[in-house]
Parts: sequence; C-alpha cells; structure tokens
Amino acid sequence: GAGGILVPISEHVRKVDLAGQLGLPVLVVARGSLGTINHTLLTLEALAARRIRLGGVVISHGSASLCPADAANLDALRRELGPRLLGELPPLRAPDQAVLDGVVEALTRLFRD
Repeated sequence: GAGGILVPISEHVRKVDLAGQLGLPVLVVARGSLGTINHTLLTLEALAARRIRLGGVVISHGSASLCPADAANLDALRRELGPRLLGELPPLRAPDQAVLDGVVEALTRLFRD
C-alpha cells in the first residue's frame, strides 16, 4: 500500500495488520533518495517484529540524476539489503524495458512460491 506499512487504513487497522492477515510476502518499494536507508530499514524491522514474510525490496528512482548524498545513501542501502534487493525501477521518463522485465520476473517467481 502506498504511504508505508504503518499507515492506517481504518481507525484500528494499519496496512501491516492487513499484510499479516493475508499471509502473503510483502514487497517493499523504497525510494532512491535521501532518507531511504532509515525508512526502508524501519519498514523491514516492523515486518520482522510482526513475523511478516518479506518478499523483497525494489528501489524506485524518482528522477534521472542523483545528487552525491543520494548516490552514497543508495549505495549503502544496496549493500545493507544484499539479496533482499530484487531490483531497481528506473525513472518513469525513460524506463529500461530489461530492468522492468527483470522486476516482473522476480515478482512472478516470488508470488508463485
């Protein structure tokens, strides 16, 4: 769900509660900019604390160019995630079909299992 795993969907239910009830692996889409390390790792901790299975993480790039701070943070996040990183979505202005196909293939395998 857009907005994050702890966003309420009703007065007493958050998206994380729905994810737990569905019992499906969760795909986390992280932004490729400043602040992403903290937001992404907190999301993964929230899922782990509730024993909700992580399907993986996809990084979504909002703009074609990254400032040096964003690039450094993104490199750190890639290292931190390791094999949990399924792929990266390029900026919407010029998507690379091969990258998109790779993400779709990874998601298909994930939800088939």
